[in-house]
Amino acid sequence: RDSNNTLLHKKFPGGHITMAGANSPSSLASRPIRIVLLDEEDRYPHSAGTEGDPGSLAQKRTTTFWNRLLVTASTPTIEDESKIESRYQQSDQRKYYVPCPECDTFQVLSWQQIKFEKEKTEDAVYECEHCKAKLKESDKMWMLSHGEWRAEAAFNGIAGFHINELYSPWVKWSEMVAGFLKAKRLPETLKVWVNTSLGETWKEATEGIDPSGLLGRKENWGRVAPEGVIVITAGVDVQDDRLEAEVIGWGVSQESWSLQYHVLHGDPAQSKVWEDLNNVLTQTIKTTDGRTLSVAAACVDSGGHQTQRVYEYCKGREYQRIYAIKGANQIGKPLVSKFSKAN
Repeated sequence: RDSNNTLLHKKFPGGHITMAGANSPSSLASRPIRIVLLDEEDRYPHSAGTEGDPGSLAQKRTTTFWNRLLVTASTPTIEDESKIESRYQQSDQRKYYVPCPECDTFQVLSWQQIKFEKEKTEDAVYECEHCKAKLKESDKMWMLSHGEWRAEAAFNGIAGFHINELYSPWVKWSEMVAGFLKAKRLPETLKVWVNTSLGETWKEATEGIDPSGLLGRKENWGRVAPEGVIVITAGVDVQDDRLEAEVIGWGVSQESWSLQYHVLHGDPAQSKVWEDLNNVLTQTIKTTDGRTLSVAAACVDSGGHQTQRVYEYCKGREYQRIYAIKGANQIGKPLVSKFSKAN
């Protein structure tokens, strides 16, 4: 045993092979590699330590080779979360087409064409989707030997292959049927069967949301505030090229109405955009029952790149209850902490 022959690294004439763990960023970034093989990528953690996606880190090792090759194989997992599903969608999406022994029509073997009786699963057959011939297990090897891969998307440098257990020489169709009947009793076991036997992603069951109830509560109060508004406040977000201000009306039991939303374009380092903000915060707003309200208080975010400019704007407007604030990302932080004067 030496440095060229360890448990995770083997050197041989013409090359070497290195085994790496998906949760070890150092092993994924240790040396340049021309050929990278990723096995069961859907089982990889979302991040190798704190350095990001393991598959992407491993792929980076190949960038110095013009003839690099990345091969990834995996059983799919959850729909829209599966890494192998995403890679397959970016490929030319090849599927294995086999001919029917009766009509010679090529087709992809799909579970929907398996026909069986619950009491006689051993007699399961495959029904040709074209001529409806009942194909037996004994036909499978002939079909496989005469099949071919066909791409369903244009080749863009990535070849992708999808195949399921219906093609397996080692698993009978009747065995798949028996596995399905056993697995379908529980969502957890059916999920495993769909992933491993059909080679398909599993769609998690979610409750559909009917938007009609929410749309039915929609109110249109135009340029006036609803009768329930008692006090008006404003919140201001400061960006590098604009200010964004929302004016909100508040009623009993913290009911609120978004009355206005202003996007004020301009450089916060200059005075013009702050003058525009002043017009927003000093306006008066009529209510539907005839009252006139003004903005009772406003908060301006000071956590960005314009902290000093925010302080300068708010300093002379304390009498208007216009305050500079800064958010916090800690859980459990008090909504309002001790008041301080920065200038």
